[in-house]
Amino acid sequence: MTPSFFTSCRAVLVLLLLGAAVFSTAYAQETRQVRLQGTPVSLPGGIMVLEEAPDDEAARVARVMQQGSSVDVADGDLIAYVNGNRVKTVAEVQQQIEGIAEGEEVQLGIRRAGGVHMAAFEKQPAGQAGGERIMVVRRGGEGGGSQQVFEGGTLIAGAVIAEQEGEVRVAAVLDAAEGIDLQPGDVVLMLQGTAVTSGADFSTRYGEVAVGDTVEMTVRRGGEEQTVSFAKPAPMEEGNATGWTPNN
Repeated sequence: MTPSFFTSCRAVLVLLLLGAAVFSTAYAQETRQVRLQGTPVSLPGGIMVLEEAPDDEAARVARVMQQGSSVDVADGDLIAYVNGNRVKTVAEVQQQIEGIAEGEEVQLGIRRAGGVHMAAFEKQPAGQAGGERIMVVRRGGEGGGSQQVFEGGTLIAGAVIAEQEGEVRVAAVLDAAEGIDLQPGDVVLMLQGTAVTSGADFSTRYGEVAVGDTVEMTVRRGGEEQTVSFAKPAPMEEGNATGWTPNN
């Protein structure tokens, strides 16, 4: 074999390695626990954050965080009507939506780029007070990646714990959870030897564990119970939903 053959092989190998590195980086997960600056409104699969737009006599959509939703709402939209009723402030939007029964249709009259269109969705259950959300972002792929929002969830050592269908579950396991035996769908039964009664109960008691101390959880998986232990990591830095662009 000629030296040029080996040179070509080395070049191909380098390109393959670079491609693998780019692929891995492009699909890396990022997680951010966000404190919303604005008023959150629940959407199917996510939320939109509203802020005042007095010059436009409407409520502005400051941030949309959703996954798998067909609701045509985008950052910067101006909401001028709710179910045919004129609204000019965030409070008026809230008042109109609160008057709609859960599961009934909400119709938003939206101004965008000089045009007007309607966006409709089913009224969602109200999120937990305080505006705490966890956003999981996967970069890359078609459309620039995906994002998923967990309302009222708790981030623990690379996994998201959230209340779902009346149970406290492991809602997602992220790249950072390597080495911790948690799987999506695990039902959290106990924390530090005491029964977990709700997502809020888990969040409060997890917050009382000091960084570096051992966290002990009992989970049910496939009908069997098992104990998972790990050292509590330092909390991640909070971000602001209205000031962070995940797909930069």
